[in-house]
Amino acid sequence: MMGNFFGWIAFEKTFNRFVVVGIFNTIVSYSVFLLLLFIGFNHWLANFFALILGIGVGFKGGGIFVFRNANPSLWLRFVSLWCCVYVVIGFFIGALRSYGLSYYVSGLVALPISALFSYFGQKYFVFGRGEGG
Repeated sequence: MMGNFFGWIAFEKTFNRFVVVGIFNTIVSYSVFLLLLFIGFNHWLANFFALILGIGVGFKGGGIFVFRNANPSLWLRFVSLWCCVYVVIGFFIGALRSYGLSYYVSGLVALPISALFSYFGQKYFVFGRGEGG
């Protein structure tokens, strides 16, 4: 029972750090997404450029601050994860759009799904179960 308790505490600390990095990254990435939509990019390209920026910020922030694993050799895994996130979220935004939501709102609705996909992908696929995970 105590093992479960301490496991929960470790999860909560890691997840809280992830949320802090994620909020910063989301503000930056979503701002780029909105700006690009506003100036005329389609949602795929706007999402792509926001993703590129978010990948750089996320790899450093997630590796150093969240999962305590700054090994640069994990870059390819991180990029692979985000390629999957990009495709899934791109189709999700398109599906929401088909229900009449604007791209702006669809992108906002997609954020929590993207965050969960990202957290568990980084925890188990990219950075492993190191010190912070």
